[in-house]
Amino acid sequence: MADDERLRGLDGVPWGDLVDCHGQDGTGVRDDLAAALAGDPAEAAGAVEDLCVSLADRGYGYRLPSAVPAALPFLARAAADAVRPRQVRLDALDLVGDVCSGWDLPAPATVREALLPLLADPCPEVRVKAAEALARGRGGDAAVVEALRERHGAETDPGVRLRLLAAAVRLTGRGGPVPGWLRDRFENGDRDERVLVGSGAFGDPVPTARAAMDDLVREPCPRWFRAAGLGADGRDDRRFRYAQVWIHRALDRDGRERVARDLLGHADARVRAAAVRAALDLVGEFRSAAGPWAGRVAPLLDDPDPEVRRWAVRSLSAVGDRARPWSDRLAGIAAEPGDDAAQALLALARLGDPRAPALLLARSGLPLFGFDPVPSRDPWGWDPTFEEAMEAFAPWADELLPHLRERMGGDPWEARWAAPALAAWGPRAAPLADTVAGLLGGGDRDPGLVAVLAAIGPAAARHADRVRESAAGPGRAHAYLRLTGDTGAALDLLGPFGARWHDREWALLAEAGPAAARYEADLREYTDLRGAHDARALHALWRVTGDTRAVLAALLDTDHPYLGERVLTGTGTAAVRLLGGIGPPAGRALPRLRALLGSDRTAHVSPQALSRRGIAQDRDLTALLRDAVARIGGRG
Repeated sequence: MADDERLRGLDGVPWGDLVDCHGQDGTGVRDDLAAALAGDPAEAAGAVEDLCVSLADRGYGYRLPSAVPAALPFLARAAADAVRPRQVRLDALDLVGDVCSGWDLPAPATVREALLPLLADPCPEVRVKAAEALARGRGGDAAVVEALRERHGAETDPGVRLRLLAAAVRLTGRGGPVPGWLRDRFENGDRDERVLVGSGAFGDPVPTARAAMDDLVREPCPRWFRAAGLGADGRDDRRFRYAQVWIHRALDRDGRERVARDLLGHADARVRAAAVRAALDLVGEFRSAAGPWAGRVAPLLDDPDPEVRRWAVRSLSAVGDRARPWSDRLAGIAAEPGDDAAQALLALARLGDPRAPALLLARSGLPLFGFDPVPSRDPWGWDPTFEEAMEAFAPWADELLPHLRERMGGDPWEARWAAPALAAWGPRAAPLADTVAGLLGGGDRDPGLVAVLAAIGPAAARHADRVRESAAGPGRAHAYLRLTGDTGAALDLLGPFGARWHDREWALLAEAGPAAARYEADLREYTDLRGAHDARALHALWRVTGDTRAVLAALLDTDHPYLGERVLTGTGTAAVRLLGGIGPPAGRALPRLRALLGSDRTAHVSPQALSRRGIAQDRDLTALLRDAVARIGGRG
């Protein structure tokens, strides 16, 4: 196989010096590319599947892995090989598009040169996939658009013609010159062509968007819908959501707002519901959008369609204090039976509305008051959880404690789920300390229960021995310190330094301060290696040693994203909190912190389809940034 022309140049790449998405050296990528290029059909199919994981998985980091651009020309070669299995070619083309769009990587010239001839491939699916890969690759746009024009004129398959048009529209976009042939298709083409061009490249987007929605009302899956890659089967009502997201992708904020405002008044409820979700997308992306869109969506709280009403309630639950003018209507919904009541009640509690406790107790016949028992911090999930409810109702803890004690004492299921959700109540949960401690039993609930006792603090000190003996892992040492104040005993319980320590361990060291000096050497070695990638460990180092210079150097003198695009992560918010704690000596951080605070764009890397939780995360971040700037000595 070493002399196989299909593998030409593969071993000239220093794969051992490159890394894939998981940080592994590139030799595995090389082997998978060889199988994709020259293996038997089963090996080739499996290799492309493996390459999807090693080249396109962005879950392991924000920097472009070095093996990715090196692999692209060989993937394109596999796609261009007419004797390779058809599915391998199609999957390789999909992967080229996924890699280029996912990593915002323009396709190199060698890749474009390999893909352009595929626009005339005998297989229609290959022609389509090649056009899509070229569109997602974005490199050499003018030349690619011209190649798409030429093929569009020669193409005999109507479905492929539309796909070629859609690819050209995606490459052209709005704001730049529109090629004459696209303008011609908008002015003189059929309805499908007008929707495709009007949605992505040319003309007033509002009439096009309305025409597209009218099409979807009349026909489950119009030809333009398939050509846009939105699905082969449009019978699902989600097609209205898919289509609006697709239309908005090509528009600036003003265009998106105009389209969403218009579609909120559409006669079809499915279109209105999708328009509310489009408005939520704007709120998730722009901080200044919450107020105006709250007012536009609020009238739909009384829409005749239940799905529209549900999304209207969700929208108001996501805009924080901006929902206050509609608190009476939210209170009415919270008092009604139905799935929207819990969402409305949670929004009302977060507004601090005095009616909230009585409305909660009115739901006492429902398990956990009708809230979801399973905790979740998913920024895209909507179901209100009991943990979220208890956080929101913490100001009324004294009023609710007798009722909770009775519920937890009379129903083991309620106690099992309710107790771990009380950490946000802190010392106010002290009257329930005996109940919480009584649930400790060596199971998977122990970490959550111990966290509640830690939040209660010294008022739960009588349960310190039970905490010490619990199955709470590293959290038990931190809780023991919170309950007893005995730093030495807590550190003994923590044991030797561990390179896999996480939040609880770092919190314990930070709270112990100089008393944890036994860990200094290991902590310095760890933070030298990790730097800003573990801001909580840096916080521990600062509290233990007082070495402000080393901590600021790690946070401010290295190239990392935690005071930039990745600030809205646990590490990023910990870094902001640490800088605020350091105060005036962290003055060099002010330009970065002010840039994050002053941006109208939220800090989410992917702001689309955020839920109430995701939108609230950015509000919490702005409060944290404002506090840090004030503590350092700047003006927020």
